[in-house]
Amino acid sequence: MSAAHGSGAHADAAEAGGIQSVDVAIVGGGISGLVAGRKLARAGKSVLVLEANDRTGGRVQNGTVGGAVCELGGEWVTSFQPNVQSLIKEFGLNTFDTYTTGKSTCVYDGKVTRFEATNLPLPAADLIEIAATIVLFDLMASAVPVDAPWTAPEAKAWDSQTLASWLEDNILTAGGCATLDLISGGPLCAAPRDLSLLHFLFLVASTGGAERFGSIKGGVLESRVEGGSGLIVEKLTKELGDRVQLNAPVRVIDQTGPKVRLTTDRGVVSADRVVVAIPPTLAGRIQYDPPLPTARDQLTQRAPMGWAVKCFATYPTPFWRDAGLNGFVTNLTPGAMIEGVFDNSPPSGSPGMLYGLMEGDGARAWGSRPADERKAAMLEAYASFLGPEALTPTDYLEQDWAATPWSRGGASIAFGPGTWTEYGPALRDPVDRIHWTGTETATEHWGSMDGAISAAERAVSEVLV
Repeated sequence: MSAAHGSGAHADAAEAGGIQSVDVAIVGGGISGLVAGRKLARAGKSVLVLEANDRTGGRVQNGTVGGAVCELGGEWVTSFQPNVQSLIKEFGLNTFDTYTTGKSTCVYDGKVTRFEATNLPLPAADLIEIAATIVLFDLMASAVPVDAPWTAPEAKAWDSQTLASWLEDNILTAGGCATLDLISGGPLCAAPRDLSLLHFLFLVASTGGAERFGSIKGGVLESRVEGGSGLIVEKLTKELGDRVQLNAPVRVIDQTGPKVRLTTDRGVVSADRVVVAIPPTLAGRIQYDPPLPTARDQLTQRAPMGWAVKCFATYPTPFWRDAGLNGFVTNLTPGAMIEGVFDNSPPSGSPGMLYGLMEGDGARAWGSRPADERKAAMLEAYASFLGPEALTPTDYLEQDWAATPWSRGGASIAFGPGTWTEYGPALRDPVDRIHWTGTETATEHWGSMDGAISAAERAVSEVLV
C-alpha cells in the first residue's frame, strides 16, 4: 500500500469495521505480544492484540500427527530460562526431558556410527579443535554486551566478516569444520555465511555459552512441555479473551495525529501507544506515516528470517529404542538435506515420533521441491540413520515456516556483516509512540520463547514510564 493511499484506507476501514480506541495496541499475537498484552492489562491499561493469523502463537504452534501432539514451531525449554519456566509453573504445566537413553548416531565421512560418549566419534585432533574453538567463542563472546553488541571492543572487526569466513580461516580439521558449521548455523536455521561473526558471538553471549547450542542435558535442547509448548499460548490467549483480535493484519500505522491510528483488515484502531511484536522483516512491511527513521527502515531490510522445515513421522512404537538407540542423530555430511533428528515421542512413548529439521541450505535445496519427493527423501534419510522401519510411518507431517505468510521463516533472523555496528540501536529504540518487542529484540536467550517474554517485559516498562 503506497503512502498516497493511507487516508483512504483509514476511511474505508473505519466505515467497514468502525474505530476501536484503546490505551495500547499490540501488533502481533505471538508469545511476546500476548505477554505484553497481559502485563499491560494487569497494569490497568486497555489493550488490543491485533493478530494477522486465524490463531495466536506466531512461531509457537501445536500440531497433531499420528494422533499425538507435536510442536510445529518452538518446542524446547531449559532450566536456565527463568521467564518461560515461571510461566510454565504459573500455568500448572509440566515438562519432560528430551529422550537420551541409549546410543546416539553420527553420520560422517559416509559412515553411520553409534556412540555413547558425550563427544562425537571423530578423530582426536578434530575433537580437540572443536573443544578449543568453543572455549574461544565463549571468551570472545564475553566481550560482547548483550544490550549493545555494537560497542564491543572488536565489534567492527567481528562485524566486517561472516562466521563462515572466520571458520574457514581458523579451523583446520574436516570434522571440526563440519561440526562447528552445524552448531553455529543451527540456532538460526541459517548457514554460517548468512551471519556476521559479531552476530554469532552476541548469540553465544545471550545464550550463556556456545556449547549449549548442541547440547541436550544442560543445553537448549534439554526438555519440552507436556502437551506441547502451544499450551503456553493457549493459556495466555484465554486470559486476554476478547482483547485479542484475529485475522487483523495491520497495514498502516499513522502517528501524524494526537492518537496513533492503525489500519487493519478489520477496521481502524486508535491508541496512545503501539507495541509492534513481530520480527523486523515483517514490521518493515507495514506502512508508517510519517515514514520510519532511515536507520530503522534499513535495519528491517537487513534482518532476513532463516528457512526451517520441520518434518515429523510417527510409528506404532519408537522402534529405535528397541535397538538401543535414542533417536538423536547428528549428520555432518556437507550439504545434507537434514542435519539432525530427535526422538519427539510423547512422555508415554506412544506413538513413536521422529522429528527432523531441514534448515538453512538443506531447506533451500529441498523446500521448493514437490512434497511427495521431499517426504520420500526424508524417510529414506530416517531409514539410513535408524533402520528400515522408518520407511513406513503411520503418519507424516511437515511445517515449512518460510511458506507461512505471517512468519516468512524461522527459527529467527541472521544479521549479516555490518548490521549490528551500523544499525544496532534501531532494533529496540522506540520511534515516537511505537515500541518494539519480539524475541529478536531480547538481550538474554535471544531467539527463544524465554527471550520473547523478557523482550515483552522491557517494552511494557517503556510504555508504562
